[in-house]
Amino acid sequence: MEAASYTPTILLGVGILSVFLGVFGGGFKIKEISIPKINNISRAMGAVFGLALIVWSQVGTIKMPDSDNSGKTDIVDVDPDTEITPPPGDLTSKVDELKPLWENTEISNKDISAEYLKIKNDAGFENLSLVYKSEVNNKIEALNASDNLLLELDKFLTDDLNTLTGKVEYINKFFSEESKNLRLSPKAKEELDKNKANLLAEMDNSARIGSANDFLTCKSIVNKNCSHSTSLFKTPKVWVWVKVQAPQNTEVTLKWVNLDSGDEVNSRTYTIQKSTGYRLSASKSLGTTGKYEVRLFNKKSQLIAKKQFEVS
Repeated sequence: MEAASYTPTILLGVGILSVFLGVFGGGFKIKEISIPKINNISRAMGAVFGLALIVWSQVGTIKMPDSDNSGKTDIVDVDPDTEITPPPGDLTSKVDELKPLWENTEISNKDISAEYLKIKNDAGFENLSLVYKSEVNNKIEALNASDNLLLELDKFLTDDLNTLTGKVEYINKFFSEESKNLRLSPKAKEELDKNKANLLAEMDNSARIGSANDFLTCKSIVNKNCSHSTSLFKTPKVWVWVKVQAPQNTEVTLKWVNLDSGDEVNSRTYTIQKSTGYRLSASKSLGTTGKYEVRLFNKKSQLIAKKQFEVS
């Protein structure tokens, strides 16, 4: 026990003795100790001094809270069946680790999306800061958007009712606008470039039209040219006028389709000569009112032009 722990006891003893002297004034013996008699002033001072020592000794025994608990260890019981949520710092590190992977486009969208979903589904995700939660959610949305647009693009390119020119324009639009903030792998870009090159080659090596004004529906044909171009007809007879560019002698096919029923009304193949502007016209009397479309196909049955019209 430290010496400081005896101090209150010593003060208490001296205080009691001083009060005793103040009350009785001395003049007695305790075993070998002889206490002489003292005057009244000394007795009064001794009593006051003794009382002060007694009070001081008792104040020192009041328990005060420990200010330093550095040497103590709190023991907490943990239920072994309780799921322990990992500290947010662990998930924060995982998010940071994925940042360079995001730039590595050799990794597929599917694989990197799976890593972000693991973080989002983790029990500690809600404990992350708003900045990190937003980053995870934004990355997942961007990956989904990338895959959805690629699926839409693939669907458009494989649809036989989309023209060769329209497919090239769709790819160009994808690269210039829709893919700005998307994550595209080199493989995806390579496939799109390959598709575009194939489409351009098909256009260069087969019959095609130069612009939308080279494929019209008309009320009549005058001097081999379209007269009164329109898409609304009150008479059943409809003319179609085409200006075809052909790098060699080839064939094209015109198909007339009733859009309301989906039925093909007529189909005819025409032989055209090598030309930068071969003009072709044909007419069809349609007995049923409704919406129609006339379609122009090259020799490989690839759609190169189409035009909708209505008969009322």
